[in-house]
Amino acid sequence: MVPRAAVNPGWQAHVARASEVRPASDVAVRAGSGSALVNALAGASKLSETESKADRLVASLGAALPLSPEDDVAARSAMLARILGLGSASAAMRNRWNTQRALEMTRRSPSDTGSPEAQAAVLTARINNLKQHLATNKKDKHNERGLTLLMSKRDKLLKYLKRQDLQTYYVTLHQLGL
Repeated sequence: MVPRAAVNPGWQAHVARASEVRPASDVAVRAGSGSALVNALAGASKLSETESKADRLVASLGAALPLSPEDDVAARSAMLARILGLGSASAAMRNRWNTQRALEMTRRSPSDTGSPEAQAAVLTARINNLKQHLATNKKDKHNERGLTLLMSKRDKLLKYLKRQDLQTYYVTLHQLGL
C-alpha cells in the first residue's frame, strides 16, 4: 500500500523545494525586519579578539562606541545597571528585594524582623505583589482570598500598633504609603 502523500503530484514539488539549500543572503532578504539583526551579528563576528566582551556586546547590538573615556565609562555603567537591574530579575528576586527594602524602612534595629512595624512592612510588600498579580489574573479567586487574609492580618497588626504607640503608628503608615 502506497501512502496518499507520495501519490499526490504536489507532494513531489514540495519535497523538492524543501530539500533545496538556500544561501544565507537569501535568508536575510526574506527576513525583512530581522535583516538588520543578521547584518549586526555578521559584523560582530569580524571583530578582533583583543576587544573586551563589553565592546563585542555593544557592537553586536549595533550601537556606536562612545568617543571619550568619560562617555565610555558612562555607557558601560548604564549597560551594567540595565543587565543587573531588577528588570531582568525573576519575580521571586523582585519580591525579596521589595520585602528587604520595606524592612529597612521600618525596622527598629538591624536584626529586627518581629516588631509590628516590620511585620506590617513585610505584609504590605506581599499585599502589593498579590494586587499586581490579581490585576492581570482577574479570575484567580484563591489568591483573592489570600489577599483578603493578608490585609486583615496587616490591619490587626496596625490596630495593635496604634493602641501601643500612636506616633510610631503614624510614622509607619507614612513609610508604607498607607
